[in-house]
Amino acid sequence: MARRIHCYVAGKGENFISDEEWEQIRKLQHWYSSEFFWTAGKPALKMFAVFPNLEHPLADEDALIEFITRRWQELRRIGWTENEILRTMRDEKLVLLKDGGYHEDCILSGSVRVADNEWNAYLFTEFTLKASMLAQSATFEVHDEGEFIRWRPVYFRQGNVLLHARSKQQYRRIEQIVEKNELFALIDPREYDDHPGYRTQVAGFRRMEKDEKRDVLRHWNWHGYESIMKNSANDDMHYDLHIKVKEIQISVM
Repeated sequence: MARRIHCYVAGKGENFISDEEWEQIRKLQHWYSSEFFWTAGKPALKMFAVFPNLEHPLADEDALIEFITRRWQELRRIGWTENEILRTMRDEKLVLLKDGGYHEDCILSGSVRVADNEWNAYLFTEFTLKASMLAQSATFEVHDEGEFIRWRPVYFRQGNVLLHARSKQQYRRIEQIVEKNELFALIDPREYDDHPGYRTQVAGFRRMEKDEKRDVLRHWNWHGYESIMKNSANDDMHYDLHIKVKEIQISVM
């Protein structure tokens, strides 16, 4: 499986995202998805996982999907938010909803598959940081399966970064990372201008020698997990997410 970056807003504590805040986050996510090129997958944060209600009297699935689409468009035209539309269609027994997206015990969850595209990793992390500024009463928990983010997990709240240590030793380690500005790697987007898309098929695999197959499978199975990150740069073209953060706070749990 290719590397992903995951994001959750836990459905407990003081976390809350209003319908209006979600509309802003949804529009921001759409902007990032359409403005930039994503080689392995696009951002997919959700407040609801949505499924057609196949027990609806419209027994034909295609007819049901068409009806849901028309109903969606009708409610959109009169200015309803996405969440208002989904709850209404749930009440009308058109769809089934799972709160919080696909992850359990959340009010929002999702991920993006980035594989070894570190520019996409930067963009998704920047997006979630900005989302925390839009949803003022929510803490966004972000896990990078790779090495763009150097500590797991990080928490974003109101544009701040919250880091939790489980011991004094961990606290000192986090302090060193923060003091050196190494929490996020520096990224030069020019290096990813012609980055190949992620593939799940390898041409000519059956004809390869055993050693070649082993190398290909290792690269495929661990796509994006190895560290190739930079923490210094000689020009101004590298993007540094540290400068977008309001404050980094460290605590011992």
